[in-house]
Amino acid sequence: MYQICNGFMLPIHHSIFDRPMPKISYQARIDLISIGRWFGEENFTYVRIFGSQANPHVLPLYVPDKLLAREIAYQITSEGVT
Repeated sequence: MYQICNGFMLPIHHSIFDRPMPKISYQARIDLISIGRWFGEENFTYVRIFGSQANPHVLPLYVPDKLLAREIAYQITSEGVT
């Protein structure tokens, strides 16, 4: 998916909506604010959940909601929350 987004979808999205493609969905961003933060780097994204001791996974630059939900579940249940 990452290669498709970079090579084809980014220019299409920008030409249709006249803005860059979001890295996570608007609803996911609103929901995530209360439990953690996401950090978009140049080539990847990662999510930190408040109180989690688990190391975050390096995620693709554009994160689908299902993958974001799995990362949140991993950080909450893997090492526990303090």
